[in-house]
Amino acid sequence: MIAIITSMGFSEKQAKFALIETNNDPDRAVDYLFNHPAIDELILASEKAQNAEAGGEKEMEVEDPGVYKYQIKGNIEIFSSFC
Repeated sequence: MIAIITSMGFSEKQAKFALIETNNDPDRAVDYLFNHPAIDELILASEKAQNAEAGGEKEMEVEDPGVYKYQIKGNIEIFSSFC
């Protein structure tokens, strides 16, 4: 499976990470890699979390840099009248 994914231009590390994230489904792993252009940042964050866990430090939350959180600051009011 890794050889197939690496033949598409991804590194072995990226292929292994994507397979882990997709429960060893090669089709989903390739889709995961194409939809997560910041995959190297995810791998780095995951490695840092594993190192922190091994060192007894507080577990780090790994966030997907491709996911954005928005917070609406204000109220939206809709007024409608029917005649």
